[in-house]
Amino acid sequence: MQKPTSLQVGESGNLVVVENGKVREFAYNAQTRGWEDAPRSYLAGMKAGRRLVLARSRNNFDEKLMSGPGWTNYESMLEDEAGDVPDCPADLTGSSDARDPAWGIPDGVVDAADSTYFLTQYEQGNKLVADLAGPVSPSVPDSRLTEDDLRYYQALHDRSLGYCPTESSPSK
Repeated sequence: MQKPTSLQVGESGNLVVVENGKVREFAYNAQTRGWEDAPRSYLAGMKAGRRLVLARSRNNFDEKLMSGPGWTNYESMLEDEAGDVPDCPADLTGSSDARDPAWGIPDGVVDAADSTYFLTQYEQGNKLVADLAGPVSPSVPDSRLTEDDLRYYQALHDRSLGYCPTESSPSK
């Protein structure tokens, strides 16, 4: 394996890796004591960007079975009335250079590199990153890339400039 860009633990405990834009899934073989391509992987061969996030349903989450660094339960968060943005959603990348390993990996700072990354993803038609807004609501994706997405991200970026908060703080 050469230069994987993403590593996740799948629901079955297999390793899910992105390498050269394609997903590979590995299962541990106790007989050979090594990792091998997982048989019947529904993810293997799927195209992926530099980052891959495996979503897990909140309805079937079992804390006894699914705990540790590979399992995270995210609470949905909205902007508060003051316009503060929790979790720094405008932070998309640590570099403005696509050849840099930090490209596409948030670094805790909202800066010009994030805007460059967003525009690049928008121009390339990457709806997973750039589809942020739609005609129904400014924060609800509509499966199309339009001017609404550009305006929404620019506003989000402009009010989030600087270091991301380490924890939510009440509005002043």
